[in-house]
Amino acid sequence: MPEEARQATARPGDALGSLRARRRSRRLAGIAWLDAFYQAYVTALLSGLAVLLVSGWIGDRHVGPTGVEELMQDGPAALGLVTALVLAVGLRSGSRGGPVALEAADVQHVLLAPVPRRTALWNPMLHQLRFLVFVAAAAGLVGGQLAARRLPGNPVAWVAVTVAWAVLVVGGGVGAAWLAAGHRLRPSLATLTGAVLVTWSVADLADMAPGAPTTFVGALALWPVRFDPAALVGVAGLLVVATLGLLSYSRLSVELAQRRSLLVGQIRFAATMRDLRTVMVLRRQLAQEGPRHRPWFGTLRRGPARTHVLHRDWRAAARTPAARLIRLAGLGVVAGLAARGVWAGTTPLIVVAGLAAYLAGLDAIEPLAAEIDNPHVLELAPVEAGSVLARHLVVPALTMLGVGVVGFVAAVAPEPSTQGLAVTGITAVTAALAATAGAAISIVRSGSPDDAELSMVVPPEVTGMRTIVQLVLPPAVATIGFAPVLGAAKAMDRGVDPLRGASSMLVPALVAAAAVAAWVRWREPLHEWWRTSMEQAGARGGRP
Repeated sequence: MPEEARQATARPGDALGSLRARRRSRRLAGIAWLDAFYQAYVTALLSGLAVLLVSGWIGDRHVGPTGVEELMQDGPAALGLVTALVLAVGLRSGSRGGPVALEAADVQHVLLAPVPRRTALWNPMLHQLRFLVFVAAAAGLVGGQLAARRLPGNPVAWVAVTVAWAVLVVGGGVGAAWLAAGHRLRPSLATLTGAVLVTWSVADLADMAPGAPTTFVGALALWPVRFDPAALVGVAGLLVVATLGLLSYSRLSVELAQRRSLLVGQIRFAATMRDLRTVMVLRRQLAQEGPRHRPWFGTLRRGPARTHVLHRDWRAAARTPAARLIRLAGLGVVAGLAARGVWAGTTPLIVVAGLAAYLAGLDAIEPLAAEIDNPHVLELAPVEAGSVLARHLVVPALTMLGVGVVGFVAAVAPEPSTQGLAVTGITAVTAALAATAGAAISIVRSGSPDDAELSMVVPPEVTGMRTIVQLVLPPAVATIGFAPVLGAAKAMDRGVDPLRGASSMLVPALVAAAAVAAWVRWREPLHEWWRTSMEQAGARGGRP
């Protein structure tokens, strides 16, 4: 046996590193590094210019002394709530074998080979942590740029502090996931621990409980305004969590890692094919989320035939799992707090509110998605498909109204006022309807077989733009639902009645929701008309 082979056999870790290095070199051999660097450079440059231009174009007003004092009073607790949510998500992910999604070959061969587990997992863990740190740093960079536009302090200090805070929070969340996976924490216990952290943070934000541990971390992001050495305690806590998780992750369950590897691989493939419905179904399987065996509430009596769809959706809503209800409530709180930030003058938060409402809508639109998953049922039934699909929007809209009520409470609870109650009430209704509409666009398009037909008549030059529109349109429709609160904030800046500004933006939001409902109802007849017209045009064009 050659000396190199004998040494590799004696040190399995070195052999594994050599195999991975050779695989990496083969994978990277076909990459044109000059072109890749140029694309990355252009992307970073254009992204930076876009952030600078948009942040300057928004033109939000500068926060005065009173607003700064309110920020220092409630800001650490609000940012601490974000930290608690990240830690809760990390604990839940780790209890189910996360956060690292290993390749099938690594699970089946490397983890079962006579190689130290820590050595086998170090490379995937490092890659995941590096990617998440990069994403967190980019988000912190954007947040620091936007904060420096409105708050006192050095812009460089804002960028540095927000980047550090984002990286620490993401690192703490990953460390919590590693810790839960290494100690094989039960999902119920991980959920309970995360719920305690989030509840404590919410109570601290509402001044109903002593300072939560995550509040100290939130104080770090406000150092450019006021230096608080207590933030170092939170920083040390997150570093300890990350370190302990790094040391304990090697004891993860191979069975859970194998299951996660299979499902995550399918999710990635579905995401590549832009099949949103499959991504949602697989994600629920990954989270082990199924309907309740016992309904939360009693079902209604079966009425006339035209109400059978509503009755079936109502029964499905009664068996919504607790995890999904908690997620809907959490997204409602996020949307409500973001809408309050828009009311206070931070316009970019409307994007956060719209995305939170859109994600909640994807969970609430399950009845429509289940119907689209089984198209053969509608084909065999003597009913019009569009009419049935449109009726499936009623119960999701009612569910989103419940989410809107949660967001309404979160938005008005810190500082209730007559104008705020009216504006927030209008926004809760429009946001619920727009979120349902945006989710309906995604689900219906995800199950549509007409993309191939449409691509035949669409010029190839606009294919990329069409793909971008398909990805951006559903969240944009959901964001339109928060136009009333934006109109109220801009009217208040001009010295006009905020309620009038909110009412002026009410019509666009309702029109967008009604247009989507009409599209769902009449989509099939329109496609049939288009298909017939194209066939007739082709037949006439083929005549001599």
